Amino acid sequence: MSFIVEVGTITFDSATSGTITFSQQYGKIPTVVVTPTDDDGDGANVNCFVDSISTTSAVIRTSETFTGNIQYHVISGN
Repeated sequence: MSFIVEVGTITFDSATSGTITFSQQYGKIPTVVVTPTDDDGDGANVNCFVDSISTTSAVIRTSETFTGNIQYHVISGN
């Protein structure tokens, strides 16, 4: 089995949602893991989650308005 792994960062600026457009092509819906960090690079006191996902993109939402970065990992076994 082979895997496709993609990592990146999405920046939020006083926002509660953002969209990740995948750079890889996925034959099935991948798994997306998200982790928020604040301006200091530490863990942020906000919940973030994948609201919707397809083979080309994912919408990330936060529990409150957030300014900082959300690190993401996209993983799929083809």
